Amino acid sequence: MRNSFDAISEVDILNNTSTLESEERSYELYDSLDYIDNNAALNILALKDGVQYLSYNLERCVGLNQEIADTLINEGFVSEVFYYKHKFDELICSSELAKELIEKKGKITLVAWNLDCFEDLNFLQDETLRRGILKRTGVNFIHRRKRYEYLQILLEHIPEDVAKEFFNVNEEKALYELDHLIYLQLYNQAYAYMNCLNIVDIHVSDDIKKQCIKKMEEEDKTKDIKNRKDYKHVDLEREILSFYGAELLEVEINEVLGDTLSTRVNREVSFRDNVLVEDIKDQIPKMFSWLRTYFIRAVSSEIEHQDSDYMMHRLPEPRGLSADELIRHLSDQELREYFYESKDAFTGFYPSKEHGGDAWKHIADLSFQMMKDGLSKIEQKILIDRVIQLEHNKGMVFDKDPDRLTSVLGEEFFKALDTKRDAISLEDLYERSKELLGEEHQGVLDLKRMLSTLANIKKKGARGRGD
Repeated sequence: MRNSFDAISEVDILNNTSTLESEERSYELYDSLDYIDNNAALNILALKDGVQYLSYNLERCVGLNQEIADTLINEGFVSEVFYYKHKFDELICSSELAKELIEKKGKITLVAWNLDCFEDLNFLQDETLRRGILKRTGVNFIHRRKRYEYLQILLEHIPEDVAKEFFNVNEEKALYELDHLIYLQLYNQAYAYMNCLNIVDIHVSDDIKKQCIKKMEEEDKTKDIKNRKDYKHVDLEREILSFYGAELLEVEINEVLGDTLSTRVNREVSFRDNVLVEDIKDQIPKMFSWLRTYFIRAVSSEIEHQDSDYMMHRLPEPRGLSADELIRHLSDQELREYFYESKDAFTGFYPSKEHGGDAWKHIADLSFQMMKDGLSKIEQKILIDRVIQLEHNKGMVFDKDPDRLTSVLGEEFFKALDTKRDAISLEDLYERSKELLGEEHQGVLDLKRMLSTLANIKKKGARGRGD
């Protein structure tokens, strides 16, 4: 991997000459970088056609500053800057720019859905501009996406009577929505919603306020990211067989000992067998962990296919971040918000005809469920069972990272699931899998080892009963 600092010295040397060759060589160096930081971006802007190059490569940028944003905006790349606003450490635009975009360039929707990028919102005091902004937003869309932080910004900067007319919500329904947000664990949006209700004089009990604030304070973004394990390589068939094999093994151990994977097992089996039993206890959390990470990649990859030019505000926030950036920088709560918005993005207005749709809405919904806090082992197990059977418009859901998720069955991957559906015991699953994958496949060997452990447990269990 090459970051921008690896190439800066080479580019600086080339920039000492003004030849066309040095310019071309500079762009070759920047093309080879995994990402472009602020220093590299400033060097690019100094090159001929550097502004255009940077605008086309904003998706590879990180940590850009206001100076770069101003340069791109002044050169006419306003939409690009707002689309990739999360690539900037800070993005503050003037109220005058908002007026210019609305009045001279007709970009009222662009302004409407990026209010957080302006240093002041005085232009909302202009009745004509305000009416246009409110028309481009709409409470129904905000409600469907749960974008209440945005609604709060809007309500706080328009006259009170206009705010009450725009956000004309029934108190009973409003309090139900607040409870629903807390149930969904969208605590940031719940807090913003409470502020919106306060603006329109709807009272929220102190108990609910305290509950929401407590949940927000308990969020530990650093811990979330640290605990989010990325995967290096996954053999899909082996994972599937291990998951279902462990399930059948637990059932059969329970039949022998009357207590699934209990402390009694530790006394009944050899060290080697005990290691396998302990591995099985950890198998569900480990599999659940890499699946959560994979679905961040899968959903964000599919989002990239949605129409992002005219309808950029319909894409989930944060826009323009790579899967790696989402994994490394977002808290679990922020990812819940991302997945929740993705559901609507896949089936909302003007969805891509070849991508997204109801299949991906369902995938995004299960991804959202997997990001919830406090899931029990049983709940994790149920979600694993559901997501590994998912399909999208063009096949199995596990085709979004082919370099690291491999399947010997490929498009016939679902045959591995069929073995579990048809198997009536661990031994039956082993025989069916051996026939499908061959006895040397690692997943089949794992099942063979489970069978050996089960045989030992049955033998010692029978001895303990005096059989």
